[in-house]
Amino acid sequence: MQWQGARLTLWVVLAGLLTLVPAQVLDFVEVPCMSFDPKQFRECVVRPTLKMLHPEIEYSLAAEELLMLTAAHESHLGTYLVQKGGPALGVYQMEPVTHRDLWANFIKPGSLLNHRLKLLISLELTDYNNLTGNLFYATAMARVHYFRVKEPLPDVTPNALAKYWKQHWNTPLGKGTVNEALANYARYVNG
Repeated sequence: MQWQGARLTLWVVLAGLLTLVPAQVLDFVEVPCMSFDPKQFRECVVRPTLKMLHPEIEYSLAAEELLMLTAAHESHLGTYLVQKGGPALGVYQMEPVTHRDLWANFIKPGSLLNHRLKLLISLELTDYNNLTGNLFYATAMARVHYFRVKEPLPDVTPNALAKYWKQHWNTPLGKGTVNEALANYARYVNG
């Protein structure tokens, strides 16, 4: 109860401060990019998660780069954790229907992969919160999604990675383009 009161007080203070700023000034305020540091995201989240999934899903540099490109394009490397106007969630913007399908039709009950994934799930969180706030779990599920694809992982070149992402994550009917994915990869991962 005390925390709720403090939170309400904070909102009242913030609302009061906003009224002190003239509206025309707010029109020119740009929200800074709030993405993850790419080196830290790779070394602290992506690589350890991929290595934890090994040997059930073999670790590779191609998988690591593909996940970096996917996160860079889909959420601007963590800027957006809930899709604007859509259902996708987390740093990789996985749709809940895809998440449910992986568990229902691909991850075999009792398998070692099933066990490893369940170790990553926070029982305190819903599926929604595990995808949005649990970076290890979201990374593992993104890798499982790509692992389900029959086509082998691409070469570790930006163009090959972007084409693979378009075909197997965004799909040919999706709004994203290879050129957009390349631009976001360059900006958020190599920038």
